[in-house]
Amino acid sequence: ETFRTINRQVWREVEKGQLKLHRVSYERARRTLRHFGFRSKNAEALGELFALGLSQVSQWLPSAEIAFKSIASRYDVGLITNGLTKVQHPRIDRIGIRNALKTIQVSEEVGTMKPKPGIFELALQQAEHSKKTTLMVGDSVTSDLQGAANAGIDFCWIKPDPRPLPLGVLTPRFRFGSILELDAIIP
Repeated sequence: ETFRTINRQVWREVEKGQLKLHRVSYERARRTLRHFGFRSKNAEALGELFALGLSQVSQWLPSAEIAFKSIASRYDVGLITNGLTKVQHPRIDRIGIRNALKTIQVSEEVGTMKPKPGIFELALQQAEHSKKTTLMVGDSVTSDLQGAANAGIDFCWIKPDPRPLPLGVLTPRFRFGSILELDAIIP
């Protein structure tokens, strides 16, 4: 739980521009080690080892594979991620979706990240689609929802938890507990 809390904080700092993306692996390891009273001299190696482990772990959320394949058979689908290149590409390959994606934008590679509109504009350009014909689907209100809003793109929030949006957060155009619900309503 401590690591999850630290990891969320590190990513919030990255999204706000307070921490450089290339420092994520090191910083979350350093803070975790320090929290437990260890010196952080091995934080670099630990961070890299953890990132390598993450790159080898990928699995579909319940029913997501079925919904993804159904949607991708009818629409162009792309991926925009704030994740690290060394983690995200192996994960994309492990679940076997690379060939189904019209565009893949990894923030570390393109030099901008959600919620900044630039990464969305790059994806739209590469996929040859307009904002009006695009729906961003995501699970984060701070990067996905805010980023889609900043780029002028409709957003669908996939949130299994029925709790309301945090105060001050934009209202998404659509909200579903599962991507299967989205798949069921789009033609």
